[in-house]
Amino acid sequence: TPRLDALGLPHTGVTFFGSVERRLSPRRVITMLRLQLSENLRMLRIMRRFGPTHVHVGTHWDYFNLLPSLRWCGATLVFQAGNHPHLRHPLARWLWRSIMRRANVLVAVSQTLLERFESLGLRAASNRVVYNRVPRRPQAATDSVPVRRARTVFVYAGQIAEHKGVHHIAE
Repeated sequence: TPRLDALGLPHTGVTFFGSVERRLSPRRVITMLRLQLSENLRMLRIMRRFGPTHVHVGTHWDYFNLLPSLRWCGATLVFQAGNHPHLRHPLARWLWRSIMRRANVLVAVSQTLLERFESLGLRAASNRVVYNRVPRRPQAATDSVPVRRARTVFVYAGQIAEHKGVHHIAE
């Protein structure tokens, strides 16, 4: 994106194949599984190359698309909760339980969402509320998630767009 380019930050991406529809043809399922496998291998290569300390995941579908590579990497997983979890379908319940086990930090867009996720079992001292509209700051935030080394390197799993606020993570 232009904002990351302006900051001189290298970035790359993987293909997002979308959410699972109700009725999928066998051909579509095979195509999606092949794409998921190839993009997870690509994500693992990206992670090996950059050695991230943190991985930011924007939605439960981003997590689902990159599930194998996110389960294998040892980086701190920051999960952004923008919606209430959908728990009616068994696959959705399994996906949320997986997120709850793997996420180290939860960033919720409201206090209500944070409380909902914490009631489901995702409790961490570093859980935060960051509202959708990020105010302009004259300087970068001073409180941050602890890192394992002096330089923080992160992978963002989601759409890299200015309205998503990725540049605020970089600042």
